[in-house]
Amino acid sequence: MRLHFWPMVREPQSGSGARMLHDDGQSLDAYLVWIGEIPHLRATGFELIEITKEHAIGRIPYRIEHVGNPMTGVVHGGIVTTLLDTVGGAAVIGRLGKSLTMVTLDLRIDYLRPSTPQHDLFARVECYKLTRNIAFTRGMAYNHDPEDPLASMSATYMLRTPTQRRGDAGEVGR
Repeated sequence: MRLHFWPMVREPQSGSGARMLHDDGQSLDAYLVWIGEIPHLRATGFELIEITKEHAIGRIPYRIEHVGNPMTGVVHGGIVTTLLDTVGGAAVIGRLGKSLTMVTLDLRIDYLRPSTPQHDLFARVECYKLTRNIAFTRGMAYNHDPEDPLASMSATYMLRTPTQRRGDAGEVGR
């Protein structure tokens, strides 16, 4: 998995293809490291291409193991869901300008067409509203043309959730 980071004051290095346009210090770096440690995302080949206050863009490369229907070569809907949910969380982080814990409260995906076989998946998601505890996002998944989406999404995320489960050190949630 390739993750790239550049603070707002610098342009991306030529040829890198990825950029982060703002930063409050180490918290966004920590978020990128954390994303890179998620085994499921590593297994899919997820790449965070861009994260700004306005939106986030991510990519999952086409792989034969992502195919849901071997007769057509179309990627399984679960890969599309993973991409949209992950990029949605990144859009929230971008809007906030800092990393924090969150969980997906609600995720609605409307599949508009099958993914094009042999083509990578991309998602562009914006966080359009923040409250004290909830973030609201909307976005699209597409193959090569954002004007020809294969799925649309809307999701809400609960912010500042506990990082430990019951039974872990500290018994969070009692």
